[in-house]
Amino acid sequence: MCPVYYTSFFVFFSNGLNEYLHFSFFYFFHYNYLQTPSPLQPSILESSPIIHEMNQSFIKSVISLKSLIFVAIQEVRDTEILDRTVSMLKNQFNLNYKYLASPKIGRKVKEIYAFLYRTDKVEYLQESYTVSDEKDLFIREPFFAKFKAGNFDFYVISIHIIWGDSFAERKAEALLLDDVYLAVQNLNDENDILLMGDFNLGPDDKGFVELLEISDMIVVNEKIPTSIKDRLYDNIFFQSNYTKEFTGSFGVMKFDEQLFDNDDKKASLMVSDHRPLWAVFDVGRDDD
Repeated sequence: MCPVYYTSFFVFFSNGLNEYLHFSFFYFFHYNYLQTPSPLQPSILESSPIIHEMNQSFIKSVISLKSLIFVAIQEVRDTEILDRTVSMLKNQFNLNYKYLASPKIGRKVKEIYAFLYRTDKVEYLQESYTVSDEKDLFIREPFFAKFKAGNFDFYVISIHIIWGDSFAERKAEALLLDDVYLAVQNLNDENDILLMGDFNLGPDDKGFVELLEISDMIVVNEKIPTSIKDRLYDNIFFQSNYTKEFTGSFGVMKFDEQLFDNDDKKASLMVSDHRPLWAVFDVGRDDD
């Protein structure tokens, strides 16, 4: 069986009638393998957060389905892997991708947020920013950018909240997310804003109380664990009164059970201890 490697990403999927955008999070860990694609099905194009090293075998698995068009990646160490990935997608699949990378971010270990997107399906709208953090309140400042897929134009904010030594440290960062969200919203008249990533907190944590006080703010996943240790840390937030493209379809791929026969140690080593979370957005409609 081919190992599968994940990172946070968005998937754009067409069923021949309507076109959809799947938002997700993943981890890519090893770059040691370049193997035959595993038999994933379009119904389980996934998500979950944090990436040590992207492994192209997972990309091959999804790209073989012609479905992956947008990927939001966390914890990239350098852009060389992104260059190799873009080259592989062109040379092996004749698919044209570009990527947008943040500056290196972090107090000690530096990480890069990246967006990988297929240029015939997704347009980068020439806006990207690292959130200003003069008081150093975030261990890794969020990074956001604006894209358009079909009729759906949106800002996406990527975040990897501190793990730290206590829940209090995580809660402190989470309590700042309403300010981040509203700052992005106040940039212009674009209200389709998707906040996603590894929050290292469950959706019912009091750290999200201020974020959820924003009108019509919802969290996509309230119940399904996104880690093989049955924790729910990975999620997507947006305002339902604005982002009406959400179809209500989402889920979590239990790859540790499906691909690794519930061998948690092997699944964690070869992929991640996070399970992929996905959600589907209809990009054929226009509600702006």
